[in-house]
Amino acid sequence: MNGVDLPQWVASIVKEEWTNEVFDVDLMRDSSTNGDELLNTLKLALHCVD
Repeated sequence: MNGVDLPQWVASIVKEEWTNEVFDVDLMRDSSTNGDELLNTLKLALHCVD
C-alpha cells in the first residue's frame, strides 16, 4: 500500500466524514443498513488496532 498506515487512513476518513470511501456503496444503499451502526463498528475496529 505504498507505506500507508491503513488504520490511520481510515481514521482520517471517518474524521472527515468521507465514509463512502470506506464502506461498500451497495451496502450503503441497502435500506436495511443503518449508517450509524456501520460507523460505530468501524470506530470499534479502529480502537482494536490502535
